[in-house]
Amino acid sequence: IIALFMSCFSALLALLITSARYAVDFEFAFKIFAIAILDVLILVNVMFFTSIFAGFHFYKKNEDPNNFLIPITTSISDFGNMLVLSFLVIYFFK
Repeated sequence: IIALFMSCFSALLALLITSARYAVDFEFAFKIFAIAILDVLILVNVMFFTSIFAGFHFYKKNEDPNNFLIPITTSISDFGNMLVLSFLVIYFFK
């Protein structure tokens, strides 16, 4: 919920700053909001399921899940965000 709120707030702030200098139409603003919301929804779900499955896997191997989950989720969120944003921008602005 916080991620969705912050993505909407960030997109709104970026559009307000841009609209002070340039004309922004509704279709462009809708695409920006859709990209921000879809990016958050996809990434949060991927990170959630990855953390759950990897946590159970490492717990069954009698390992401390924290030692493995933090680097894994950080890497997935960094690289995954680039991939998801690239795909969404290409999809919406093609």
